[in-house]
Amino acid sequence: ANLLYAYLLRESLYLLYVAVLIESGLISTFHMGYASEIFRILLPSQIHYLWGIVVCLYSIVLVSFMGRLFDFRYHWIWGWRIIQGIVILNIIALLFAIAGHYGNVGFFVSRLQQISHLFIGAYVFYLIVLRRQNQHMLGALAFSVMAFALFVVQGQYTGSPLLVIDSSLARLLAAGTLTHLVLLSAAVAQRARLAEVGLSEEKDRILAIAQSAERELSVKVRERTAELAERNISLADEVNQRHLL
Repeated sequence: ANLLYAYLLRESLYLLYVAVLIESGLISTFHMGYASEIFRILLPSQIHYLWGIVVCLYSIVLVSFMGRLFDFRYHWIWGWRIIQGIVILNIIALLFAIAGHYGNVGFFVSRLQQISHLFIGAYVFYLIVLRRQNQHMLGALAFSVMAFALFVVQGQYTGSPLLVIDSSLARLLAAGTLTHLVLLSAAVAQRARLAEVGLSEEKDRILAIAQSAERELSVKVRERTAELAERNISLADEVNQRHLL
């Protein structure tokens, strides 16, 4: 459905959402400890290598998606440029991960994720509370759930856990990820509906303009025809008068 929306509405946001779904699934697979079972043909070192790439790609896709979902480019152009800068930094980290040096940039990627989420969270608060852009409420709820899960997991990995992760908390985080995706799906569906309504309204507006222009043209044609008819009658009278003379 998202691929269809991307084609019909010419909106790359839906392609980014597909990428977010894929990356969220991969991240959850690694967090739940299923990666070694799913990728049995890979060595532990190869799985660790793949983990670094997945994390960097997740950061790139998620920040790009959130920047588009909350319309940074239209509400705050400098905020949009900051989002682009964060994406570029994550791309550089991805190159390190592909080269097999994720261990050198892993802490940087983790801190960059935290900074980007705090930045997006502050912007979303401003957007909803101060700008009254309530159409972003579902997206804000989805972002809040995801950000909480991210801070919990990253705190565990960096040695400053907000909560102690055991098997039950791991399942709770998985449930949080699922909740986040459900809310995000609702937000994207709402955006698609609003886009369809906007597209329909734009078509109606263009049609009304075309019909108005057609009516104006028809009136002008009738007026011009009447004017020419009067001139023809006047010329005919003038010719008849000259013949009489």
